[in-house]
Amino acid sequence: MKHVIFIRHASAMPGQFPARDFERELDASGLQEAAALGVFMAGKLEKPEILLFSPAARTAKTAMILNNHLNIPKEHLRPELKLYNCHFQTLIHAIQSVDNQFASLAIVAHNPGISQSAALLSSGAAFQLAPAAAVCLAFSSDNWSGIRPGSGKEIWYFNP
Repeated sequence: MKHVIFIRHASAMPGQFPARDFERELDASGLQEAAALGVFMAGKLEKPEILLFSPAARTAKTAMILNNHLNIPKEHLRPELKLYNCHFQTLIHAIQSVDNQFASLAIVAHNPGISQSAALLSSGAAFQLAPAAAVCLAFSSDNWSGIRPGSGKEIWYFNP
């Protein structure tokens, strides 16, 4: 059995010229949202063993705040540039490429891709993740490459 936790980054500062979108930081609400999600996740049985995240400032900060509560080893914290504002196909490929030694993972990314990925892989639910929202799906596959659309069962959902 494999578990994937899909997480949208917490609330961020609005984009303002000349700042680049990639450099947008979390705002005060986002810092609180990410901490609340971290506390929630720390109390769940389905704790991620590996954390993939976009290296954009807002997603990286969300991931680090979550890890303050999850204590994932540093070598299993994986910023991946390809996850920045990517399409759902890229997210699904990233999940299918995870080493099978891991039974659970979390992925922090951006909308619309993160919500589309959760909805596509779910066995029926449609998700539109708000900032710092997360959904955990369970898959009966023993291999990440075996995860297919419609095969995930919702275990929990968090909306700050």
